[in-house]
Amino acid sequence: MPLVLLIGPLTGLLHGLVITRLKIDAFIVTLSMMFVYMGLRSGISGGNAYTIPQSFWWLGQSGLGWLPYMVIIVLAILCGVSILYGRTVAGQPMFQVISSMFANPDYEPSHCRESEIATIRNQKCHHKHRARSGLN
Repeated sequence: MPLVLLIGPLTGLLHGLVITRLKIDAFIVTLSMMFVYMGLRSGISGGNAYTIPQSFWWLGQSGLGWLPYMVIIVLAILCGVSILYGRTVAGQPMFQVISSMFANPDYEPSHCRESEIATIRNQKCHHKHRARSGLN
């Protein structure tokens, strides 16, 4: 189980390194790495079809009355994120950073901007953020 929890940050770090060191666009890296991971999945599974265990079928096959469980789960997650961003001390700065990133594509977090003395320090800061998120 701990290995599974390391995969996200490690792939984020790998993507961050490829993007900053090789100067490849993030979209291209994400798209090409998808094919790499699909190949790994096929190699590990021996080419067998991916199936979901029957114990998880209830998530997609049933619900409360006419409302599927997946809709309920998504609404619960959206409510949780809304409360996190709007009503917690930790969530408001996260919302501001995300809003700034969408408003300005050249945005860098303030502590990255302060460390622009050396390019290497700035690249390390980007690696750290990509590894923390585990996403691209």
